[in-house]
Amino acid sequence: MIHTHYTSETHLTIAKEHIQRCIRAQKCELLAYKIAHLVEILQGEHRAQEALKEKKTCCYNNMLLMDAELDNTIRFTLEQLRQYTLSFGNYQLPFNALKTCDLDNATSVTNRFNVDYLIKTILGLYDKSKSQSLLRLIEPLQKADKKYKHTKAIFEEATKSWQLALVEEERAKNNLRIQYMHHHEIAKKSMDDKIIKELFPVLKGTRSIENIKYISA
Repeated sequence: MIHTHYTSETHLTIAKEHIQRCIRAQKCELLAYKIAHLVEILQGEHRAQEALKEKKTCCYNNMLLMDAELDNTIRFTLEQLRQYTLSFGNYQLPFNALKTCDLDNATSVTNRFNVDYLIKTILGLYDKSKSQSLLRLIEPLQKADKKYKHTKAIFEEATKSWQLALVEEERAKNNLRIQYMHHHEIAKKSMDDKIIKELFPVLKGTRSIENIKYISA
């Protein structure tokens, strides 16, 4: 039988073997015809799911690259602000994190610092000092943040598409499995045990598709 926990590849391998056996057996071609189109549907859904999974992975890697770029930009900005406040001690930062952040040992700062708030901090310091060097820190932050948010949105959309494809693939697997079970019920009612053994492959050993073996009829 085909169990629910079997992969799509295993579903397809068993179904294709079943089709071949139906074709070889006399007066069983109709069974092969009825399940063949479900095999084609599952093949299509599986290919679509795999393609979307690969796209999701690419989008994720792009997001990580932009996250790293934003992270480096934030680190640079924090360091510049820290140096600025050390040079001009009368200007105090509105939050202590900038003064105490361990930039060398921190694994990521992107998720700990809001870019808009950081820009607001820079503008607040500029209002007091009128230093143009502070304003030059803003544009790189905005560009890096925009690119990160763009790639993140693309990744989230790719993830949703992949999840929908998984649902469609699971539906195709279920339909194929139901038809296969229906064939088995038909066989039990109208055929003897020898023919049943000839028509339905029996898995032996591991579930892994690479190691599937069949008990010869």
